[in-house]
Amino acid sequence: NEGIGVGYGEVSLVSVGYLGEPDGVALVERYLASKLVGQRFMQAGEDRISFTEAVPRWLLLYPMCLWTAKALAAADSETSIGPTHARRAVRLLDRSFGQVRFSELSNKQRKMWQFILTETDFPVVATLDLLGTA
Repeated sequence: NEGIGVGYGEVSLVSVGYLGEPDGVALVERYLASKLVGQRFMQAGEDRISFTEAVPRWLLLYPMCLWTAKALAAADSETSIGPTHARRAVRLLDRSFGQVRFSELSNKQRKMWQFILTETDFPVVATLDLLGTA
């Protein structure tokens, strides 16, 4: 709940660094696996959501982790993600993931997000863009 003071341009200049190395990859893999095994990815507020609705949200965690770690690194005037940025990004995402119910959004916003997550390749495209391979 605090601004980081950097813009998209500054974030785009940060390389994946640690999250492209074996230890960084393992960190994110463990985080995603824990969400999957514990089925915590199927939460939306206090409600349980269907598997088909939950999977795209879960897949979106990876590019969200990349972007958040890049933003934290940019805020520290770093040119690449370090271990501290990666761990902090995972903690920030873990606290908030699954807390927002689509039912709390306006009808237009809810339909837009449902379309994006179920009818497009948004998580894949976002990941490729953040990794610099798009």
